[in-house]
Amino acid sequence: DPSCGRRGSVQDPRIVGGANALPAEFPWQVSLQLVSGSRSRHICGGAVLSPYWVITAAHCVWELKPSRLSIVAGDYDLYIAEGHEQRVSIARIVLDQYQKDSFSNDIALLQLATPLRIDHVWVSPICLPDPSQKFLQGDSVVAGWGRLSESGSLPHILQHVTLPILSLSRCHNLYRRAGFAKFIHSCQLCSGFEQGGLDSCQGDSGGPLVCKQSDGRYYLCGIVSWGVGCARPKFPGVYTE
Repeated sequence: DPSCGRRGSVQDPRIVGGANALPAEFPWQVSLQLVSGSRSRHICGGAVLSPYWVITAAHCVWELKPSRLSIVAGDYDLYIAEGHEQRVSIARIVLDQYQKDSFSNDIALLQLATPLRIDHVWVSPICLPDPSQKFLQGDSVVAGWGRLSESGSLPHILQHVTLPILSLSRCHNLYRRAGFAKFIHSCQLCSGFEQGGLDSCQGDSGGPLVCKQSDGRYYLCGIVSWGVGCARPKFPGVYTE
């Protein structure tokens, strides 16, 4: 999609220490919601890849039937109907060798029952990088409706924060020392500050970590997977590559 990955704003973070996004600033962001009867509640994030496909984390949809889930695209404030939202049910969940005890292959594709209307303002896909491309340094941006602090409140408005990508070897060492070696895999990347303070948090899982490239567009470089607490020193966020 030639128009993918454009960060926008109509007017011209699991996120700790972030800021409110602008409306339509992250048009690929979706809210993955658990449906019970006539009600539904936000459980995870996700990103639009195309009219029929959304990408998220496997642990968000593990052991859930598609009928229990829906996604909302084009949303900004989860608690207000703003007129741009598109709620779509899920037809199929695609996992590939996800290991729930170690967070290995924590990635899932959701095939939508009906296509999203891609209007390139409120709803637009994120760009997919070339499979050979590695994101080893530089800034990344994560957005979501996750908790504002480790056991804190959930925001109504989409949050975002910019975090530096950390070398995987440094990240592995930090987590290994703390006894979490089995949760670290080669197909991950870490992003955040060693001193803590800014991070994704519960409710941001499955959401996209995006990296701006030289063409000015944003590419999907990671999917929020796990971490120890939120924004704690020495525990940067871990993302599925």
